[in-house]
Formats: sequence, C-alpha cells, structure tokens
Amino acid sequence: MDVHVLSGGLTIVTIFLAVAVMLKWRLAAKEAAFKKTQLTSVQWLIIGIWVAFLGQTVDNLYWLIAWTSHHFSNHGTLTTWLFDNGIFFNIPFRQTLGIIAAYCHLKSAQSIASAGDVKLRRVLILSCTAGAMFSGWMIFEGL
Repeated sequence: MDVHVLSGGLTIVTIFLAVAVMLKWRLAAKEAAFKKTQLTSVQWLIIGIWVAFLGQTVDNLYWLIAWTSHHFSNHGTLTTWLFDNGIFFNIPFRQTLGIIAAYCHLKSAQSIASAGDVKLRRVLILSCTAGAMFSGWMIFEGL
C-alpha cells in the first residue's frame, strides 16, 4: 500500500474531527470574536482553536484532493495544476490562519501569565525577522 493512501484515509478522519470541533465551539468563538470589550484568556484561546481548525480543515481538504488526483492520474492536468498552485492555498489557510491562531494562543497565555513569562511583541518581531531573512536568502541565493 502506498503511504499516501493511508494518509488520505487519516486526512478524512482529520477533516471530520476538525469540523466537529469547529461546530462544537462555533457559538463561543462567534461570541468572543464580536465581543465589544477586552477578551479574556479563555476567549482568546477559543478563537485561536477555532481559527486553527478552520485552517487545518481547508488545508487538509485541498491536499486530500491533490493527492487523490495524483493517485489516480499521476501526471494529469488537474494533478499538475493542484501541485503547481498549492502554495496559493497554503499561504492563506496554512500559514496565515496558523499565524493568527498562534497569536491568539499567545495572547491567551499572556493574559494569564506574569509579564515576564510571555513576551508577545518580542516573539512576533523575532518570527517576522526570521521569516523575512529566510525569504531574502531564497531570493538572493537564486540570483
């Protein structure tokens, strides 16, 4: 058995469970997201969980389609398009929603930790700097 067949089956389970999590937490996440006052640590965590599972669901669905297409038509037009354009789905659903979810989790930790435990601004600056340096390295290495 090819490992991508097993991965596809596990992806179905992942998608179903992620949707179940989002449905279970949708009202609490909606209430927190539209709250007019400062969010509590629990509300930040709920939003982070919901956003993370949304991103994971869409990302897993896209790649399930891509790998299923690859399984049945390795070099087909659809397969080629899905793999060539996968980055355009990764950016909003894997990276951007992952960043937002992580921010929410860190805000949650910051609101319950002492000021010295979580330095959110420092983590954000460090991660953005590291990401920019990596992208710059890739650009200049290719010249």
